[in-house]
Amino acid sequence: MVASLVKILLIEDSLAEARFLQEVLNGAKLEQFSLVHVKRLGEALNQLQQDDFDVILLDLTLPDSQGLQSLHPLIQCAPSLPIVVLTNTNDDQLAIESLRKGAQDYLVKRQVNLELLVRSLRYAIERKQISEALREANETLEIRVAERTAQLTKAHELLEVERMKDEFISIVSHELRTPLTSIHASLRLLSTGQVGQLSEQGQQILDIAVTNTDRLVRLANDILDLERIESGKSVTIQKTCDAAELIVQAVETMKAMAAKHRVTLSVTTASISIWADPDKVVQILTNLLSNGIKFSPPQSKVWLAVEAKGKEVLFTVKDQGRGIPAEKLESVFERFQQVDVSDSRSKGGTGLGLAICRKIVQEHGGCIWVESELAQGSTFYFTLPRFNEQ
Repeated sequence: MVASLVKILLIEDSLAEARFLQEVLNGAKLEQFSLVHVKRLGEALNQLQQDDFDVILLDLTLPDSQGLQSLHPLIQCAPSLPIVVLTNTNDDQLAIESLRKGAQDYLVKRQVNLELLVRSLRYAIERKQISEALREANETLEIRVAERTAQLTKAHELLEVERMKDEFISIVSHELRTPLTSIHASLRLLSTGQVGQLSEQGQQILDIAVTNTDRLVRLANDILDLERIESGKSVTIQKTCDAAELIVQAVETMKAMAAKHRVTLSVTTASISIWADPDKVVQILTNLLSNGIKFSPPQSKVWLAVEAKGKEVLFTVKDQGRGIPAEKLESVFERFQQVDVSDSRSKGGTGLGLAICRKIVQEHGGCIWVESELAQGSTFYFTLPRFNEQ
């Protein structure tokens, strides 16, 4: 077994004392010691910057430093190195003070022998290592406590955000939607002429009010739908459905809107069994058809098709609209994201429809995406799981 080499920096102005300590250390059998001797504190500081040591032996009487004042610059230069103080005085108070100032041990020169010196050096190194380990452990603990505190603070902030969101949803649901529904119904009644005819200008103003109220009702409903889905309060009841039947329902719902915009709906159906919530699938289809119709020019077409793709079913909604820039193909599925900020006014959109579609598709384990070419149109795709009869 090869003995470990302990490198010692001896700071001692007396050559005789230095030779004595070297001779003492030469008698060690279980450990090997390498001694570098300097006479001044300044030389020691330079040596510490050039080489690595395991321990420092420090004489308190030096030409350029006296007493315990030598400890501070050494600790600053090499904070991880243990220091054993050497002195000619058997002074308990000095010993205590040296330990307080950072020394690991205290030896009286005339009492030094091989056993005492080796033991002091070994213990000094071990104590310093333990001290460093405890310091590092404490720093790690402080970091973990700080991280945990930050996590708890973040959690508290998230809870506060959730509370504010719940309050907002409550306001939308009760304080806003209820009176809005009443206003909407009243305006609709006025527009039919059942409570009296309006002048041409009055009818125009009423039509604007009805249109804007329609948009507010859709916005309130979309906000509540999206919140229910994201919070897990929306119930998805999946069962065996016929894709063709769901497409027919969606087309029947959107026929009037297509006629109003003079857009033709072209449908390719196939009787394919899917495992899904039928109402939510129809919601996706009507939302995509609505977008396709709104953004298509008059006398154009919107295509709706479905086909089997292995274990999935692929739905496709294609329009001949203005298209979507490449940098916005992903963001259109985010909340309140539209290709043009004016769309919410001119097209009556809420900016939540595609976000709701994506959430519903994800609930079913499917995917939704869009491909588009400017001035040519857009094609939306989404997949749903095919019903497995086994």
